[in-house]
Amino acid sequence: MNKLVAIARRQVAAKKALDVPGGGAVDVVPEPRQEATEDPEEAEARLELSLARRRCDVCALQAAKAEPPFQVCNGCRDRRYCSRGCQRADWAFHMQYCAGYNADV
Repeated sequence: MNKLVAIARRQVAAKKALDVPGGGAVDVVPEPRQEATEDPEEAEARLELSLARRRCDVCALQAAKAEPPFQVCNGCRDRRYCSRGCQRADWAFHMQYCAGYNADV
């Protein structure tokens, strides 16, 4: 109950701060929202990048836009995999150029 009273007091104080001398109140008018003018080429590039993040680099499975992006290689953050099976199948090839793989260890 004390929290509700505190909230009500803050709201009253905020309203008093907006009151103008002479009895009138200040009307708070939101600024008009400007339309976003986006370059069609930029939109296409963003869409391609978004779709690439949802494509397996091994089997080319494409995930839906509502699904999260596929997992990436933890070493280089470059390759994407839909499953552990695809990751294992690609490892023999991928470890040759993976930036995060250290063969000396």
